[in-house]
Formats: sequence, C-alpha cells, structure tokens
Amino acid sequence: LGRVVLLAPPNHGSPVARLASRIVGRIIRPSCDLSDDPTSYVNQLAIPHDYPIGIIAAREDVLVPLSSTHLSDEVQQVVFSGTHNSLLFSRKVSQAVIQFLKSGKFREQRSREPQSSNPHV
Repeated sequence: LGRVVLLAPPNHGSPVARLASRIVGRIIRPSCDLSDDPTSYVNQLAIPHDYPIGIIAAREDVLVPLSSTHLSDEVQQVVFSGTHNSLLFSRKVSQAVIQFLKSGKFREQRSREPQSSNPHV
C-alpha cells in the first residue's frame, strides 16, 4: 500500500454500535465488532505503521464520534461538516482524498477546522 485515507473510521469503536449490540448483537454480529467496548474487534486491531494515513471525519457524525476516529500514527485529520454517510457524496471530500493520496497531506486550510465555543460561528 501507499498512502491511505480513512472516511469516518470507528478506530476506537462506536457507542451506537455498543447500544445496538445489546439489542441485535446475536443476529447482527458487526454491531458487537464495531462497539466502543474495549474488548470489541475494532479495539483489538493493531495500528498500522507501514504507510501514511489521513483521516476524514464528519462534524455531525452521530455514529462515529470525532474522538473515535483518531489513530496515534495518523499523518493528518480533517473534519468536514456533515453526517457519517454524507462524506461519501461530498465533492470536497473526494478532492481531499485525491489531494492526500497524491501529496500525503490534506490542504492546510482544511486541516482540523477550529472548534469554536460560539454557536454562531
């Protein structure tokens, strides 16, 4: 592999998957595997160190919280407005993926949009 971009990855699991696994976990096994429980499959995966990883997260993602997307060895993370699934249909996200795959970095102005305590910003 060369460079890799992950879109809204549940690198540390999802609280929604944990809740779903209590209800449908025996029927829909992936809900258990993607849970934010420390013993879940996703939380047992080794962090890849062999190639640069860029992460794209969604600010309004209710499935995978921003804090769950990080990896200790990520090169860069960028956060876009939108929901978990809306990332798949965003032209800006597509352009960011191409930028990272070509250069190993997202454009600087897109990197980690500042979090503001002012709700009107």
